[in-house]
Amino acid sequence: MEKLLNEAIERYCNHFSKQIVRVNEISGEAQILFRKILFSSILDALSRSVYPHEENRNAFTLLVKNFGDWPDHNRVSLPHLEKLLKDNTDVAFEKLRKIACERLKSWQHPMNTISLDCDPILEEIAEHWPEGRKLIIGNKKISLDWLTHLQLLYSHRNFLFHEFRTPGYGFEFEPDDEPYYHELSTFADEKSRGVDSIELVYPVKFLENLCTNVLGGLKTHLQENKINPYNSYTFGSYWIEQLNL
Repeated sequence: MEKLLNEAIERYCNHFSKQIVRVNEISGEAQILFRKILFSSILDALSRSVYPHEENRNAFTLLVKNFGDWPDHNRVSLPHLEKLLKDNTDVAFEKLRKIACERLKSWQHPMNTISLDCDPILEEIAEHWPEGRKLIIGNKKISLDWLTHLQLLYSHRNFLFHEFRTPGYGFEFEPDDEPYYHELSTFADEKSRGVDSIELVYPVKFLENLCTNVLGGLKTHLQENKINPYNSYTFGSYWIEQLNL
């Protein structure tokens, strides 16, 4: 029985390992977009093996958090925080509003990328976040954890899947394999320069590495806990999943 289990885990992991290689073979004008979509799809598929009963956002983010070996996943995106607080005038957030604004000003490094280790960790911002408070933007209630890179990665995934594009206006500078920010500027003339925005970029190489890390950590988890990943999926002739039970 244990031999059959180990063979199933090996077969499952080998399948996705081969898919990562195949995704990297994609070339052409739209290769970055296509590869990002497919790497995100691989993460989606892998999440089912360990979190089959979680809704999609939770399954995806738990997979990345627990198996992705991504040290910056728990950092709060400072540009997103500053914009959120700027658009909301709740006086309870005034102290945090000033902290975010002052810290973001220190980022001004023209023409250089800014790594995610410049972002504050979640706990640092939580100290100044009014307890139990959420900010409402439009018709959406935003809590602090929605501003972490773990949650923003899921937002990135949604743009890829549902709108066939990456969010924002960032550029990829190969061969970057870690997420970063860069300034997007306009030049009225040779002497006049203005910063329009700070753009967040999750490079395609980062997503590839994340898939590889997740797969390695997941394999160890499945083996140590004697979990057959195929038990989390439903197979059969019918496209309505429940009909195959």
